Amino acid sequence: MIRTEGLRGDIRFLASDLLEGRGPATRGDQLARAYIAARFEGIGLEPGAPGGGWIQLLDIVGVRTHDPDTIRFRHGGDALRLRFREDFIAGS
Repeated sequence: MIRTEGLRGDIRFLASDLLEGRGPATRGDQLARAYIAARFEGIGLEPGAPGGGWIQLLDIVGVRTHDPDTIRFRHGGDALRLRFREDFIAGS
């Protein structure tokens, strides 16, 4: 049975500053994944990732912008820099 109190506790922990924002491939991300896997195991779910684990590994593609007029994509040793309005238009 899903209970409000249990969800609040999970959300409070996963949103806490202890997880440092949970950015991909960070310490906070690792803690969040471990917490979720432990909770899943605790409620009786079975892992379904390759090799019988809880975590499915994947390549991370980072997007970082320091200059509002450019955006840079990096993956491994490859990089691509784009200029706003000339190479891309983005909004949220």
